[in-house]
Amino acid sequence: MASVTDLKVYRGWVGQGEYVWSPFVVKLEARLRFAGVTYNVDAGSPRAAPKGKIPYVEYQPPNGDGMVQMGDSGLIAKHFVEEGVLPDLYGRLSPEDRARDLATRALLEEKLYFYHTKERWMDHYYTMRDYALSSLPWPMRVLVGQLVYRKHKAMLYGQGTLRLTDEEIRASKREIWDSINGVLAAVRSSRAAGSNGSTSSKASSFWFLGGDEPTEADTVIFGFIVSVLLCTAGPESQSIVKEYPVLLDKVATTGYEPHPSGKQMKAAQWTGKKSITLGTVPRPGITAPADAIVRITHCTICGSDLHMYAGDLNAAMQKGDIMGHEAIGIIDEVGPEVKELSPGDRVIILPVIACGDCEYCKRKEFSLCDKTNPSKEMEGMYGHRLAGIFGYSHLTGGYPGDQAEYCRVPNADLVCVKAPYDVDAKKLVGLADVTTTAWHGCELAEVGEGDVVGVWGAGPIGLSIARLAKDVRGAKVYIVDVDPQRLELAENFGLEPVDANKHKDVADYILSVQPGGLDRGIEASGFRSAASAKHRFLRDTMLERDSGDTIAAVIKATRKCGNVALIGDFFFETHSFPIGMLMEKTITVRGGQLMAQRYHPYLLDLVVQGKYDPSWMFTHEDDFENVSECYAKFHEHKIPGGLKVLLATEFGRQK
Repeated sequence: MASVTDLKVYRGWVGQGEYVWSPFVVKLEARLRFAGVTYNVDAGSPRAAPKGKIPYVEYQPPNGDGMVQMGDSGLIAKHFVEEGVLPDLYGRLSPEDRARDLATRALLEEKLYFYHTKERWMDHYYTMRDYALSSLPWPMRVLVGQLVYRKHKAMLYGQGTLRLTDEEIRASKREIWDSINGVLAAVRSSRAAGSNGSTSSKASSFWFLGGDEPTEADTVIFGFIVSVLLCTAGPESQSIVKEYPVLLDKVATTGYEPHPSGKQMKAAQWTGKKSITLGTVPRPGITAPADAIVRITHCTICGSDLHMYAGDLNAAMQKGDIMGHEAIGIIDEVGPEVKELSPGDRVIILPVIACGDCEYCKRKEFSLCDKTNPSKEMEGMYGHRLAGIFGYSHLTGGYPGDQAEYCRVPNADLVCVKAPYDVDAKKLVGLADVTTTAWHGCELAEVGEGDVVGVWGAGPIGLSIARLAKDVRGAKVYIVDVDPQRLELAENFGLEPVDANKHKDVADYILSVQPGGLDRGIEASGFRSAASAKHRFLRDTMLERDSGDTIAAVIKATRKCGNVALIGDFFFETHSFPIGMLMEKTITVRGGQLMAQRYHPYLLDLVVQGKYDPSWMFTHEDDFENVSECYAKFHEHKIPGGLKVLLATEFGRQK
């Protein structure tokens, strides 16, 4: 069978359990699960659906050419059959059985469905409205509910259902269910007579046409029975179905395992500017053969998460997006193509999602992966595709992050690093992003033994760069910041602190104490560092979005023929870039996101062997359930100790 990746089924409802009330959603999921196709689920809405209907799907086709959306459960199944993703249950039937299968589906989908719609939306409107529109605030729910009611009323009148009396509809519903029950009862009786006492699941299952495998009609029947049994807005139909034990047995004996999204988890969700909410969302499931599901034990908030929190990337965010790209945990489940990991393994989840197969991954330039980020906007901005990143806006692929109790990790053998159980959690979380990014900064700048290095920014990444440059590479390091607490910490680490509040022209000061200039200059503070009134004005008026103040200072302080690395976050454009100074001093500038996979297991080995300890950066510990408050404190520079907070989930607190 062919396969698609990142298949997502949009159900129309969030957090409603293993099944939803729509028979068409249940039917499609049954079709996928009978065939062993992996997928994930999300809410979605008819307005966003390609056919204006729930369910609809989104997936990555085998050729990898962007995400595809498709609507209408019947058309979706037919397309997947044509593409070889699903087996052809209909085409292999005899002409007589095809006619029976098609007629049964039409009876339920083109007749019984309208009776159910009338019962739910006309007779029990308020119950149906408050279920179907539960995600909407009350005033909007009332307004949209009336629009949906009128739409269904017009449809039912035009189709003919509302021209029948209630007694006629009730009799017709009973007649349909009675006929379905009669066929299934006969099939079950026949199979029981020929089973010779077998108790296998295959023998106990009974399919509508009497064969050994389900047909399209079975998925429709299953969907309608489940829908009726769940829907409290259809009590009359529910009462009818419950009169037939064979219909109940049909559901119980199919061997259908509901999607794990029926299970819930807590997650840190972006809900707007300066608003991170601890929400309850469906737990992720395996959606591609190389996936793993990781049960998160510890995570943290990165300084770059604050770009989304502060509203700098609002246009690339969607309400409900799960945050986070620094976490460790335990493998809970793996897909069939995962070879290096097993359930129970402790792992570090790297931020960068790479494929391992494209030309960039083969050169170990993993953050430049060509295949894991479908964002056309990102490609349009930079002229090329870049790698996907967990929890970091839809510019980087829209992947749900790992500030959650569970996380789906694509290409898990490459994106997870197996870690020992006897290493402290703080050390491992520190290896996920910060230490790896810091080492990448040293690599970009080509820091070597005896070099004089300057680092702008004494946050966790800047201090990590400085410590690695000094302790591992043997360099002398100046570090620039405005925070007295961080500068004191830098001095305690044996670094040369430079207070940018005291020295207004930092480059001139460094050149005065280091006349030859820096061999390597590293910018680790990012686009927010607008030191001059000019750049503050440009940022405040949105004439530029990235400040170039620190970049100019780094280039000025770096010696002729020196190297400059940009490791702080820069996304957009800046003004007054010192291009003349760069050119005339023959300075090499390199920038880029961390090539995370390139540096492991080397960095993990440094920590395990006691040669480097990144746990110093976690100056505060808290429970994951307090993530919302921690974001606010981090943004306001009120985290105790001033650096990073380690968040422990319920699983991380278990001993």
